[in-house]
Amino acid sequence: MANETSIKFIRTFEELRKGDIPIAGGKGANLGELMSIGVPVPPGFVITTSAYEKILRDNHLEESITNELKQGKDGAAIREKFTKAQMPDEIE
Repeated sequence: MANETSIKFIRTFEELRKGDIPIAGGKGANLGELMSIGVPVPPGFVITTSAYEKILRDNHLEESITNELKQGKDGAAIREKFTKAQMPDEIE
């Protein structure tokens, strides 16, 4: 994995193209692609998958969320874990 200080946790739509789905998700990548061909798109940004993975890692949420899913709990319990998670300084 690249040094975390070199990873971009936020990307503007202008920086994205359809090939960026793995890092920006489908909606973000497609909005970037539309913007690149001149379709009017309001300015915006996405939080990258690298940011999401760092939040999971730094807050030790992966195992906890896996356990919640195995127990058949609803999304509210998982959402609460994210709400209480600490935002890493690099992302904030």
